[in-house]
Amino acid sequence: METGRGPMETLRELIMRRRSCRRYTEQPLPREELDRLIHEAVWVPSGSNNQPWRFVVVTDRKLLREY
Repeated sequence: METGRGPMETLRELIMRRRSCRRYTEQPLPREELDRLIHEAVWVPSGSNNQPWRFVVVTDRKLLREY
């Protein structure tokens, strides 16, 4: 069994601290941050490893409010 702050402990801490976000700021994310998040999102496991990723990034505030 692993002791200390190994990868599993770090993962466990991240899972336990996760919170749902229901309020958002009007502050836009820099393009570099959006690119980094998408790059990291493709590493999330998928069923049967079929990786059906499709990402849409909408930055137009007017369009976001319509939906």
